[in-house]
Amino acid sequence: MNMPEDKIEVERNDERNTDVSIELDDVTNDALRLRELLVRETDLLKRMKIKEVGDMHEEKLNLIRRLEIRKQLLERDPSALDGKSDEGIKRFKDASEGIDEIIRENFHEVLKAKEINQRVVEVVFNKVMESQAESLGYGKGGDKGISLSGKDMPSPSIAVDKSI
Repeated sequence: MNMPEDKIEVERNDERNTDVSIELDDVTNDALRLRELLVRETDLLKRMKIKEVGDMHEEKLNLIRRLEIRKQLLERDPSALDGKSDEGIKRFKDASEGIDEIIRENFHEVLKAKEINQRVVEVVFNKVMESQAESLGYGKGGDKGISLSGKDMPSPSIAVDKSI
């Protein structure tokens, strides 16, 4: 069977026991695209453009799934790379290089964005509670209508969940 030089043939161990062919160029292109998406996502997180991050989520998940399947297939048969062009392997390694670092940076930015969002939610919650207290007027002791027990405090006029 004649195959392109950079094609990897790996036997799949499933109920059909079919051969699965992977183009090294496809794996490389997926790794490059994932890297590009992660860099873009990190940049968007730094600028707090959360909606735009969400728009890329599905594509990112699909790329990760495809790369993970191919990784598992290659782990079963590492010799599948034998005889492949050095240029193709180098291009794949170059594409894969740095993805772990980008993922760590991305994770760090996700945590920062979540923390900022949590603070915003808490500020909004506190302002709603403060506004609600102001609308009660003054209480018996001259306070703003808030008892220490909180029993006199009606629930906010809007639904506010204090956590993300």
